[in-house]
Amino acid sequence: MLRVRRTVSGLCLLLMFTVVSLAQSAFWLSRTVFDTDAFGDAVRVAAARPEVRDALGEDVAGQLGHGRSLDAQQRADLRGAADAAAAAPALADELATTLTRAHAALLAGRNPATVLELGTVQEDVRRSLASTDPRLARAVPERELRRPVDPGRLPWVPRAAGAVGTAVPLLVGLALVLLVLAVAVARDRPRTLRRAGYVLVASAVFTLVARFVIPAVLVPVLPAGVVRTIGHAVVQFFLGALLPAMVVTAGTGAALVAAGVAWSRARARPRGSPSPLPATVPAVPSGPAVTRRPEPATATAPLPVSGPPIANVDVVRDSETPTVVEDAGGWGPLRY
Repeated sequence: MLRVRRTVSGLCLLLMFTVVSLAQSAFWLSRTVFDTDAFGDAVRVAAARPEVRDALGEDVAGQLGHGRSLDAQQRADLRGAADAAAAAPALADELATTLTRAHAALLAGRNPATVLELGTVQEDVRRSLASTDPRLARAVPERELRRPVDPGRLPWVPRAAGAVGTAVPLLVGLALVLLVLAVAVARDRPRTLRRAGYVLVASAVFTLVARFVIPAVLVPVLPAGVVRTIGHAVVQFFLGALLPAMVVTAGTGAALVAAGVAWSRARARPRGSPSPLPATVPAVPSGPAVTRRPEPATATAPLPVSGPPIANVDVVRDSETPTVVEDAGGWGPLRY
Protein backbone atom coordinates (compact mmCIF):
# COMPACT_ATOMS: atom_id res chain seq x y z
CA MET A 1 0.00 0.00 0.00
CA LEU A 2 2.83 2.38 0.82
CA ARG A 3 4.45 1.72 -2.57
CA VAL A 4 1.16 2.43 -4.36
CA ARG A 5 0.74 5.75 -2.58
CA ARG A 6 4.31 6.72 -3.42
CA THR A 7 3.79 5.81 -7.10
CA VAL A 8 0.55 7.77 -7.38
CA SER A 9 2.08 10.83 -5.72
CA GLY A 10 5.12 10.76 -8.01
CA LEU A 11 2.92 10.35 -11.08
CA CYS A 12 0.86 13.37 -10.04
CA LEU A 13 4.02 15.47 -9.69
CA LEU A 14 5.22 14.36 -13.13
CA LEU A 15 1.90 15.27 -14.70
CA MET A 16 1.96 18.59 -12.87
CA PHE A 17 5.34 19.39 -14.45
CA THR A 18 3.88 18.76 -17.92
CA VAL A 19 0.70 20.69 -17.24
CA VAL A 20 2.51 23.71 -15.80
CA SER A 21 4.87 23.82 -18.80
CA LEU A 22 1.90 23.71 -21.17
CA ALA A 23 0.12 26.41 -19.17
CA GLN A 24 3.11 28.73 -19.45
CA SER A 25 3.35 28.15 -23.20
CA ALA A 26 -0.38 28.66 -23.69
CA PHE A 27 -0.32 31.87 -21.67
CA TRP A 28 2.61 33.13 -23.74
CA LEU A 29 0.92 32.29 -27.06
CA SER A 30 -2.35 33.93 -26.06
CA ARG A 31 -0.55 37.15 -25.05
CA THR A 32 1.84 37.38 -28.00
CA VAL A 33 1.43 35.30 -31.15
CA PHE A 34 -2.38 35.24 -31.04
CA ASP A 35 -2.77 38.89 -29.98
CA THR A 36 -2.97 41.32 -32.89
CA ASP A 37 -2.07 44.42 -30.88
CA ALA A 38 0.97 42.71 -29.35
CA PHE A 39 1.99 41.51 -32.80
CA GLY A 40 1.84 45.06 -34.20
CA ASP A 41 3.96 46.40 -31.34
CA ALA A 42 6.49 43.64 -31.91
CA VAL A 43 6.77 44.47 -35.62
CA ARG A 44 7.23 48.16 -34.89
CA VAL A 45 9.99 47.44 -32.38
CA ALA A 46 11.62 44.90 -34.69
CA ALA A 47 11.68 47.37 -37.60
CA ALA A 48 13.89 49.68 -35.55
CA ARG A 49 16.61 47.06 -35.05
CA PRO A 50 19.78 47.54 -37.12
CA GLU A 51 19.71 44.11 -38.75
CA VAL A 52 16.12 44.61 -39.86
CA ARG A 53 16.87 48.05 -41.28
CA ASP A 54 19.83 46.63 -43.13
CA ALA A 55 17.70 43.84 -44.61
CA LEU A 56 14.97 46.32 -45.62
CA GLY A 57 17.52 48.62 -47.26
CA GLU A 58 19.00 45.73 -49.20
CA ASP A 59 15.56 44.62 -50.35
CA VAL A 60 14.51 48.13 -51.45
CA ALA A 61 17.79 48.70 -53.30
CA GLY A 62 17.43 45.37 -55.06
CA GLN A 63 13.89 46.18 -56.16
CA LEU A 64 14.75 49.68 -57.45
CA GLY A 65 17.89 48.57 -59.27
CA HIS A 66 16.42 45.38 -60.70
CA GLY A 67 16.98 45.08 -64.49
CA ARG A 68 19.30 48.09 -64.72
CA SER A 69 22.99 48.08 -65.53
CA LEU A 70 24.70 49.98 -62.74
CA ASP A 71 28.35 50.27 -61.97
CA ALA A 72 29.82 49.71 -58.53
CA GLN A 73 29.61 53.37 -57.51
CA GLN A 74 25.99 53.65 -58.57
CA ARG A 75 25.05 50.49 -56.71
CA ALA A 76 26.78 51.85 -53.61
CA ASP A 77 24.95 55.19 -53.90
CA LEU A 78 21.62 53.46 -54.42
CA ARG A 79 22.21 51.21 -51.42
CA GLY A 80 23.12 54.18 -49.23
CA ALA A 81 19.96 56.04 -50.22
CA ALA A 82 17.85 52.93 -49.63
CA ASP A 83 19.39 52.40 -46.19
CA ALA A 84 18.64 56.00 -45.22
CA ALA A 85 15.02 55.63 -46.38
CA ALA A 86 14.63 52.32 -44.52
CA ALA A 87 15.78 53.96 -41.29
CA ALA A 88 12.94 56.52 -41.46
CA PRO A 89 9.99 55.97 -39.06
CA ALA A 90 7.58 56.02 -42.00
CA LEU A 91 8.71 52.59 -43.19
CA ALA A 92 8.41 51.07 -39.71
CA ASP A 93 4.86 52.42 -39.38
CA GLU A 94 3.87 51.17 -42.83
CA LEU A 95 5.37 47.75 -42.15
CA ALA A 96 3.60 47.44 -38.79
CA THR A 97 0.26 48.54 -40.27
CA THR A 98 0.47 46.10 -43.17
CA LEU A 99 1.52 43.07 -41.12
CA THR A 100 -1.04 43.84 -38.41
CA ARG A 101 -3.78 43.90 -41.04
CA ALA A 102 -2.67 40.51 -42.34
CA HIS A 103 -2.46 39.13 -38.78
CA ALA A 104 -6.00 40.22 -37.94
CA ALA A 105 -7.34 38.67 -41.15
CA LEU A 106 -5.50 35.44 -40.39
CA LEU A 107 -7.02 35.16 -36.90
CA ALA A 108 -10.48 35.93 -38.28
CA GLY A 109 -10.22 33.21 -40.90
CA ARG A 110 -10.20 35.63 -43.84
CA ASN A 111 -7.72 35.92 -46.69
CA PRO A 112 -4.61 37.53 -45.15
CA ALA A 113 -3.05 38.58 -48.48
CA THR A 114 -2.13 42.29 -48.55
CA VAL A 115 0.40 44.67 -50.06
CA LEU A 116 3.23 46.66 -48.48
CA GLU A 117 3.27 50.12 -50.02
CA LEU A 118 6.82 51.44 -50.50
CA GLY A 119 5.98 54.61 -52.44
CA THR A 120 7.16 56.84 -49.62
CA VAL A 121 10.47 55.01 -49.41
CA GLN A 122 10.88 55.19 -53.16
CA GLU A 123 10.35 58.95 -53.15
CA ASP A 124 12.88 59.37 -50.34
CA VAL A 125 15.47 57.45 -52.36
CA ARG A 126 14.87 59.62 -55.42
CA ARG A 127 15.31 62.86 -53.45
CA SER A 128 18.48 61.55 -51.80
CA LEU A 129 20.04 60.60 -55.15
CA ALA A 130 19.10 63.91 -56.81
CA SER A 131 21.77 65.74 -54.83
CA THR A 132 24.55 63.20 -55.51
CA ASP A 133 23.76 61.60 -58.89
CA PRO A 134 20.83 63.19 -60.81
CA ARG A 135 21.15 60.66 -63.57
CA LEU A 136 20.77 57.79 -61.13
CA ALA A 137 17.84 59.56 -59.52
CA ARG A 138 16.04 59.69 -62.88
CA ALA A 139 16.74 55.97 -63.25
CA VAL A 140 14.56 55.20 -60.25
CA PRO A 141 11.33 53.75 -61.68
CA GLU A 142 8.25 55.93 -61.65
CA ARG A 143 5.94 53.03 -60.95
CA GLU A 144 5.20 52.87 -57.27
CA LEU A 145 7.06 50.08 -55.54
CA ARG A 146 4.80 47.53 -53.83
CA ARG A 147 5.64 44.28 -52.09
CA PRO A 148 2.95 41.59 -51.73
CA VAL A 149 2.47 39.98 -48.32
CA ASP A 150 0.66 36.65 -48.47
CA PRO A 151 1.29 34.07 -45.72
CA GLY A 152 -1.31 31.78 -47.27
CA ARG A 153 -4.67 30.53 -46.09
CA LEU A 154 -4.33 28.88 -42.68
CA PRO A 155 -7.83 27.83 -41.57
CA TRP A 156 -6.56 26.14 -38.42
CA VAL A 157 -5.20 29.38 -36.93
CA PRO A 158 -8.54 30.72 -35.56
CA ARG A 159 -9.35 27.37 -33.94
CA ALA A 160 -5.88 27.14 -32.45
CA ALA A 161 -6.09 30.67 -31.04
CA GLY A 162 -9.47 29.95 -29.42
CA ALA A 163 -8.26 26.65 -27.98
CA VAL A 164 -5.13 28.21 -26.50
CA GLY A 165 -7.10 31.02 -24.85
CA THR A 166 -9.52 28.52 -23.30
CA ALA A 167 -6.79 26.12 -22.20
CA VAL A 168 -4.95 28.55 -19.92
CA PRO A 169 -7.43 28.54 -16.96
CA LEU A 170 -8.13 24.83 -17.43
CA LEU A 171 -4.44 23.95 -17.27
CA VAL A 172 -3.91 26.09 -14.18
CA GLY A 173 -6.87 24.42 -12.46
CA LEU A 174 -5.62 20.96 -13.40
CA ALA A 175 -2.19 21.77 -11.99
CA LEU A 176 -3.78 22.74 -8.66
CA VAL A 177 -5.80 19.51 -8.57
CA LEU A 178 -2.68 17.45 -9.23
CA LEU A 179 -0.82 19.30 -6.48
CA VAL A 180 -3.55 18.66 -3.91
CA LEU A 181 -3.85 15.01 -4.93
CA ALA A 182 -0.09 14.44 -4.76
CA VAL A 183 0.10 15.88 -1.25
CA ALA A 184 -3.04 14.10 -0.02
CA VAL A 185 -1.94 10.66 -1.21
CA ALA A 186 1.66 10.90 -0.02
CA ARG A 187 2.68 9.53 3.35
CA ASP A 188 5.26 12.26 3.99
CA ARG A 189 3.20 15.28 2.98
CA PRO A 190 5.70 18.01 3.86
CA ARG A 191 8.33 16.30 1.74
CA THR A 192 5.89 15.97 -1.17
CA LEU A 193 5.03 19.66 -0.87
CA ARG A 194 8.72 20.51 -1.16
CA ARG A 195 9.03 18.27 -4.20
CA ALA A 196 6.09 20.05 -5.81
CA GLY A 197 7.94 23.33 -5.34
CA TYR A 198 11.01 21.85 -7.01
CA VAL A 199 8.79 20.71 -9.90
CA LEU A 200 7.54 24.26 -10.45
CA VAL A 201 11.07 25.66 -10.40
CA ALA A 202 12.16 22.96 -12.88
CA SER A 203 9.24 23.89 -15.13
CA ALA A 204 10.38 27.52 -15.15
CA VAL A 205 13.93 26.42 -16.02
CA PHE A 206 12.56 24.23 -18.82
CA THR A 207 10.66 27.20 -20.24
CA LEU A 208 13.81 29.29 -20.05
CA VAL A 209 15.67 26.66 -22.09
CA ALA A 210 12.82 26.64 -24.62
CA ARG A 211 13.32 30.38 -25.01
CA PHE A 212 16.62 29.64 -26.77
CA VAL A 213 15.47 26.51 -28.58
CA ILE A 214 12.36 27.96 -30.24
CA PRO A 215 14.18 30.54 -32.40
CA ALA A 216 16.69 27.93 -33.56
CA VAL A 217 13.85 25.68 -34.74
CA LEU A 218 11.22 28.16 -35.94
CA VAL A 219 13.22 30.86 -37.71
CA PRO A 220 14.91 28.61 -40.33
CA VAL A 221 11.45 27.59 -41.55
CA LEU A 222 10.73 31.16 -42.70
CA PRO A 223 11.69 32.28 -46.24
CA ALA A 224 15.23 33.58 -46.54
CA GLY A 225 15.86 37.30 -46.76
CA VAL A 226 13.95 40.15 -45.20
CA VAL A 227 11.06 37.89 -44.09
CA ARG A 228 13.36 35.67 -42.03
CA THR A 229 15.14 38.67 -40.52
CA ILE A 230 11.89 40.31 -39.47
CA GLY A 231 10.56 36.99 -38.18
CA HIS A 232 13.65 36.44 -36.04
CA ALA A 233 13.36 39.92 -34.53
CA VAL A 234 9.66 39.45 -33.78
CA VAL A 235 10.26 36.07 -32.14
CA GLN A 236 13.01 37.52 -29.97
CA PHE A 237 10.67 40.30 -28.87
CA PHE A 238 7.91 37.81 -28.09
CA LEU A 239 10.20 35.55 -26.08
CA GLY A 240 10.83 38.43 -23.71
CA ALA A 241 7.17 38.11 -22.68
CA LEU A 242 7.95 34.68 -21.18
CA LEU A 243 9.76 36.30 -18.25
CA PRO A 244 6.66 37.24 -16.17
CA ALA A 245 5.22 33.73 -16.42
CA MET A 246 8.55 32.17 -15.45
CA VAL A 247 8.93 34.53 -12.47
CA VAL A 248 5.43 33.69 -11.20
CA THR A 249 6.03 29.95 -11.58
CA ALA A 250 9.45 30.02 -9.90
CA GLY A 251 8.13 32.23 -7.08
CA THR A 252 5.24 29.84 -6.44
CA GLY A 253 7.68 26.93 -6.38
CA ALA A 254 9.90 28.69 -3.84
CA ALA A 255 6.84 29.38 -1.66
CA LEU A 256 5.86 25.69 -1.73
CA VAL A 257 9.39 24.67 -0.73
CA ALA A 258 9.34 27.10 2.20
CA ALA A 259 5.91 25.85 3.28
CA GLY A 260 7.13 22.25 3.15
CA VAL A 261 10.15 23.04 5.30
CA ALA A 262 8.00 24.87 7.87
CA TRP A 263 5.53 21.98 7.91
CA SER A 264 8.32 19.46 8.54
CA ARG A 265 9.65 21.45 11.48
CA ALA A 266 6.17 21.79 12.96
CA ARG A 267 5.64 18.03 12.76
CA ALA A 268 9.05 17.29 14.30
CA ARG A 269 8.15 19.28 17.46
CA PRO A 270 6.07 17.06 19.86
CA ARG A 271 2.67 18.45 20.76
CA GLY A 272 1.91 19.41 24.35
CA SER A 273 5.45 18.91 25.61
CA PRO A 274 6.46 21.58 28.11
CA SER A 275 9.32 23.72 27.15
CA PRO A 276 12.48 22.84 29.08
CA LEU A 277 13.19 25.14 32.02
CA PRO A 278 16.64 26.54 32.50
CA ALA A 279 18.74 24.99 35.23
CA THR A 280 18.59 27.02 38.45
CA VAL A 281 21.77 28.07 40.17
CA PRO A 282 21.65 28.48 43.95
CA ALA A 283 21.76 32.08 44.94
CA VAL A 284 24.92 33.37 46.49
CA PRO A 285 24.38 35.73 49.45
CA SER A 286 25.45 39.22 48.70
CA GLY A 287 26.51 40.02 52.27
CA PRO A 288 29.92 39.42 53.80
CA ALA A 289 31.00 35.84 54.10
CA VAL A 290 30.40 34.29 57.52
CA THR A 291 33.21 32.15 58.87
CA ARG A 292 32.04 29.33 61.03
CA ARG A 293 34.27 28.51 63.96
CA PRO A 294 35.16 24.85 64.36
CA GLU A 295 33.49 23.25 67.32
CA PRO A 296 35.91 22.14 70.06
CA ALA A 297 36.47 18.45 70.19
CA THR A 298 35.14 16.75 73.30
CA ALA A 299 38.03 15.62 75.54
CA THR A 300 37.85 12.02 76.50
CA ALA A 301 39.62 10.61 79.51
CA PRO A 302 42.48 8.30 78.64
CA LEU A 303 41.96 4.73 79.46
CA PRO A 304 44.26 3.34 82.17
CA VAL A 305 47.19 1.38 80.99
CA SER A 306 46.71 -1.36 83.56
CA GLY A 307 44.31 -2.23 86.29
CA PRO A 308 40.82 -3.52 86.50
CA PRO A 309 38.50 -2.59 83.64
CA ILE A 310 36.33 0.45 84.09
CA ALA A 311 32.63 -0.19 83.53
CA ASN A 312 31.69 3.30 82.43
CA VAL A 313 34.39 5.63 81.33
CA ASP A 314 32.02 8.63 80.94
CA VAL A 315 31.50 8.87 84.67
CA VAL A 316 35.10 9.72 85.17
CA ARG A 317 35.66 13.45 85.16
CA ASP A 318 38.73 15.61 85.10
CA SER A 319 37.91 17.17 88.46
CA GLU A 320 38.14 13.88 90.31
CA THR A 321 41.48 13.08 92.00
CA PRO A 322 42.68 9.77 93.43
CA THR A 323 42.37 9.19 97.20
CA VAL A 324 45.58 8.36 99.13
CA VAL A 325 45.25 6.28 102.31
CA GLU A 326 48.14 5.81 104.66
CA ASP A 327 48.53 2.22 105.80
CA ALA A 328 50.46 1.71 108.90
CA GLY A 329 51.02 -1.83 107.94
CA GLY A 330 53.83 -0.90 105.61
CA TRP A 331 52.19 -1.69 102.28
CA GLY A 332 52.78 1.81 101.13
CA PRO A 333 50.25 4.09 99.49
CA LEU A 334 47.31 2.36 97.87
CA ARG A 335 45.35 3.96 95.06
CA TYR A 336 41.70 3.13 95.05
